[in-house]
Amino acid sequence: ERTRLSALYERALARGGSAADKARPHETSPPRSEGLPAITAGPAPQLRSLPSYVSVFFGRESEKRCVLDALAQYRLVTLAGLGGFGKTRLAVESARAATGFDSVAFIPLSECSDAGLIANCIRGVLRMEASQEDALAQLCTFLDEHDVLLVLDNFEQLADDGAAVVLELLERLPRLRCLVTSRRLLNVPGEHVLAI
Repeated sequence: ERTRLSALYERALARGGSAADKARPHETSPPRSEGLPAITAGPAPQLRSLPSYVSVFFGRESEKRCVLDALAQYRLVTLAGLGGFGKTRLAVESARAATGFDSVAFIPLSECSDAGLIANCIRGVLRMEASQEDALAQLCTFLDEHDVLLVLDNFEQLADDGAAVVLELLERLPRLRCLVTSRRLLNVPGEHVLAI
């Protein structure tokens, strides 16, 4: 629900005017209980799916600038550190400020304990319809030739096996960039680590 509301808010902002007015459904429209429609074909969506926060983000501008500089140079950036130091919030605010991407998506992985389900989690956030095709192959077809930033949050429990999935995505999608938050490093070639 948070992802759906965030996408509505971002869409309203992109159209201009008051975000609150645009995000509020019209009285004549029937309520939408199914969320946003699944995308089955065509180009990758112009999606900015990032969580919204009530509090204001301030005081970490230099760290945000470091993250944005790293994303401009490296395709895999890991924000590493102990829990409670604000890795997720820093990643989200950096992704919000990032430019040059067709889509930016936040993938929460705290509930995912199987590396084989990472592609399914990404596919779900991108509102792709499930198919008989392998999720990873479907993702690669869907995102090919598009500039996409994936924020992979809480990756520590997947670091051992999940690193191979991230590497495969990066190899098959040359315009993809990944921003990972984790208590553990992925320890893969091309990983740029920022200690938080």
